[in-house]
Amino acid sequence: MNKKDELLDFCRVKKIFDKGFGFLTSIYFEENVFFHFSKVRDQAIKETLQNMKRGVIYVFYTSQLSEGKRKVKRLWTDIKKVDTRLIPIFVDKIIDEFQNGRTNVFETAHVIKLLREANYLDNSTFKKILELPKITKTPSVISSMLTEEEIKKIKKSENLVEEAKTIIQ
Repeated sequence: MNKKDELLDFCRVKKIFDKGFGFLTSIYFEENVFFHFSKVRDQAIKETLQNMKRGVIYVFYTSQLSEGKRKVKRLWTDIKKVDTRLIPIFVDKIIDEFQNGRTNVFETAHVIKLLREANYLDNSTFKKILELPKITKTPSVISSMLTEEEIKKIKKSENLVEEAKTIIQ
């Protein structure tokens, strides 16, 4: 990885300290990334972060090394607003992180869902994800990647199976 590359990262924010700073985990770097409200220029993002409940918001960000510490450079709360040039490498990294990384598999699966909803992940790539060994080990994670409409379709087909069983008995 080139030091000059700007890489899109993500984290589920678990806590922001009262003084307006916190640390974000990274899918690229071992150390946590320092974050401070003063770096957030978008007032809507600031309000979202200030009003958040613990652990309920995902942020997408880029970071840079400054004075020996990694710090947030740019930040988004909506994947659809991220610079699209950052998306292709991020998609590859998320798939790798889902299968081999240290990030909670359900958090990574949620990001896969967000990428799908933003049309950044095509169906053939999603099908490949569904064939990964991680899915076999933890099949319940699939529900974290599906849209509400897909979940409704699955439940409907489950109901058909159950209804068919009652008719046969």
